[in-house]
Amino acid sequence: MRAAVFGRGDELGRVRELVHRAASGYGATVLVEGEPGIGKSTLLAAAAAEGRRLGARVLRADGVAGQQGSFAAVRSWLAADPPIDPVVTRQPGADGDLVVTELADRDLAVTELVVNRIEAWCAAGPVVAVVDDLQWVDPASLLLLGRLHRSVAQLPLLLVAAYQPTPSDARLDVLLRALHGRGAVPMTLAPLPEDEIAALAQSLLGAPAGPELRELLARAGGNPLYAIHLLGALARTGGIRVAGGYATPRRGGAAAVPGTLIGLIQRRLDRLSDPTVELLRAAAVLGAGFDLTELAAVLDTPVISLWEPASEAVTAGLLVEAGDQLVFRHELVRQVLADNLSGGAADALRLRAGRALATAGARVERVARHLTAATGLAPDLVDWLARAAEALVVRAPDLATPLLERTLRQRRGEVPETLRLQYARALLWAGRPADATEAVQAALSAEPKPGVALRWLLAQSRLQSGELDAALAVAEKVLADEGLSDEDAARFHALAAQCLLLTGRAKAAEAAAAPAVAGSDDYVNACALTALAGVRLVRQRPADGLDLADRALAALGGDQVQPDHPFAPHLVRGFCLLELGRFDEADAAFGQGRTRGDRAFLAWHRLGSARVRYLEGRWDDALTEIRAGLEATDHLGVAPALRSQATLIGLHRGDGPDPDVREHDDPSPYWGWLRASARALSAERDGDRDRALRTLSDAWGRGPALACLAAELARVAGCGGRRSQVRGVAEPLYRVAVHHGGPQVRAAALLCRGIVEADAAVLLTAAQTFNEARRPLYEGYAYEEAADVLATTGARARARAALDAALGCYDRIGAAWDLERAQARLREAGVRHRSGRQRPTTGWEALTRTERRIVELVVAGRSNPDIAAELYLSPRTVRNHVSHILAKLGLSSRVELAVSAYEQGAR
Repeated sequence: MRAAVFGRGDELGRVRELVHRAASGYGATVLVEGEPGIGKSTLLAAAAAEGRRLGARVLRADGVAGQQGSFAAVRSWLAADPPIDPVVTRQPGADGDLVVTELADRDLAVTELVVNRIEAWCAAGPVVAVVDDLQWVDPASLLLLGRLHRSVAQLPLLLVAAYQPTPSDARLDVLLRALHGRGAVPMTLAPLPEDEIAALAQSLLGAPAGPELRELLARAGGNPLYAIHLLGALARTGGIRVAGGYATPRRGGAAAVPGTLIGLIQRRLDRLSDPTVELLRAAAVLGAGFDLTELAAVLDTPVISLWEPASEAVTAGLLVEAGDQLVFRHELVRQVLADNLSGGAADALRLRAGRALATAGARVERVARHLTAATGLAPDLVDWLARAAEALVVRAPDLATPLLERTLRQRRGEVPETLRLQYARALLWAGRPADATEAVQAALSAEPKPGVALRWLLAQSRLQSGELDAALAVAEKVLADEGLSDEDAARFHALAAQCLLLTGRAKAAEAAAAPAVAGSDDYVNACALTALAGVRLVRQRPADGLDLADRALAALGGDQVQPDHPFAPHLVRGFCLLELGRFDEADAAFGQGRTRGDRAFLAWHRLGSARVRYLEGRWDDALTEIRAGLEATDHLGVAPALRSQATLIGLHRGDGPDPDVREHDDPSPYWGWLRASARALSAERDGDRDRALRTLSDAWGRGPALACLAAELARVAGCGGRRSQVRGVAEPLYRVAVHHGGPQVRAAALLCRGIVEADAAVLLTAAQTFNEARRPLYEGYAYEEAADVLATTGARARARAALDAALGCYDRIGAAWDLERAQARLREAGVRHRSGRQRPTTGWEALTRTERRIVELVVAGRSNPDIAAELYLSPRTVRNHVSHILAKLGLSSRVELAVSAYEQGAR
């Protein structure tokens, strides 16, 4: 494999600039520092190549580990005619032979002769001297380089020397201090960023790296040589395949470190002292990061004895400081070190670590990390686990789950009851409700009189698996028991309210929530208030629902939602805000819900974000949210709504319908209307407007989004000349608008009234109200209907203006089918549109608002995780946005994006 240079553009540019300056008579010394494989030799080669291109004489010197003999590194510099022999006492000089008897004097004499020779070459033309592996250069050659540096400012000479960070070497340290003190140009090569390593992989493989391969390459820690060896080993063994246009490792292809890379790493370790290697080996078994105090406790040695080997490892670039921990710079190095220990020795070390940390009172997750990697627990550690399990489940469920599962399997009847309970909780916290149900049922069968806690977990696991009626049955059975405490009764009432609300029984949910609101537990109170907020939302009173949702969040007090008692206050709050037309606040609420613990409702939050973007006309962004929602765990059945929303976008854009939407119903009591809207639009596009109208009429009144469904139904009726059929929607919608509070309901009511009464003024007011509500699609509907009414009354100029406004709305959001439909419809009425430009699909103008914001953050140097945190997105969603941005702009990397954005701003 051969690879181009990646991620070193600034350094390469600087080196080439210095070569040109040297060729003009302004010499310099460059000191390139970096770990093995980081790209130092690439810079040296670039300096040499640029020097040859400019006609310079190029000199090469290399340090070699264990190199013997004076001037061994620069021997080729001495070989020119006449040769200079560093071991004889008589040397050729300008005024005859020079006789030297002392060794030190001899080295100084040879140094002066070489410097004289190079100065003579510089008189004839520029010289570029490159020295690799300076840390292994012999002392005499170091002496020569120091002397040569004192002359570079007066000569057309560029001296470029590269070295690895190594444990203290007095001679090298003296030279480096002297060179830096006299103006040498420092150049430290940091690990390459993720995107540059990905670009390197694409150049080698011919396809962009998929997420799994990028994750594998992250083990190289930004070291291009390590990454190349990893890719080479995978390619040679057929461990990489290209699927969907992306390179990805085959199953099992990422397990082993290639032998060539092991050799490179081992040679690097061989240069370290024995105590340092032992420290690294022990630390490697314990994890990617460690605290020296904890490591000292594990090794039963004073902390002070670890300082020197730890410092050597840091100097060698194998460890880096990260807060109060030392962390392996490369996961590959850690893996090689860990693999060198036998299984028994590694296991014993992990158990020692777990016991030592538990005794020292370390955080439970640090203890569990070591115990989870061990093969079994002694009785004293099982006792520790029983005491720590509750805290461990809350802090690190992904660690708690395998540790508890293995302990239960190995110990069977010997484990405390609390471990069975905590194991079921851990499964819920880890997002595995079906497994939690199985674990609870096993625990219930082992208990003759199971307590309330186990039955609570059974109800929760049923709820989170989407078995709402089964969860409700458990809750009702528990509530029927005598002797239930008020606190437990409130919890089960709140849970029953959730189940009833999610199954569309709002009145029963309201009744169930009332006793829970009266309870004293703030968390349960917050859950019940959220259920009541949902009831108000369903009843078309979003302002009241918003007040209750805010009260729920106040009761929650900033705490995270608990996965073994989940509810979604941010979700309900977001939909209330959405109904009130407060899009930005709604979007923020959905984002907060995704990051504040509403994991059981993650797909619902994505649907909320998609609805915001759909209504605003940001359809590319909506589809990104929909894809993220379809990738999320969806036990509560919102995927059909996500697919229906995507189908609606496709149909408005002129694409075909999703067969799934045509063939299957959406059983959701709240989102079935979305599928009905998609089916109606599909029928209308097929020319069956009657079926479209029947479908929408049947769906009317089902679901909270009355305004959206009313707008769709009104437009279809208006297009079909059936204005009277809108009357049954207009009147109840006006009654809702009185107490609803959202501008879109008033706008939809005006749209319906304007169509029923064929009143262009009312329709134009509806269009303006939709505009204020930021709903361009429905604004277009109102202008289209106004144009039709105006055309029938002979007001052709005003009709044309209304049509232009409607088509402008459709054009801005990319609703190609609506644009063509409106033009054809009004053409029949004698109104034609003056042609205008379509919404671009490529270039900067094709970027959505979210995409433009992401470009700003990319240009600011923000990473995908940073962007995700700021915009309440997942890193994967950000990565998808970046891919779309690059495709629209015809670019291939974030670097090109930054340059293009700068040029765009400069215009």
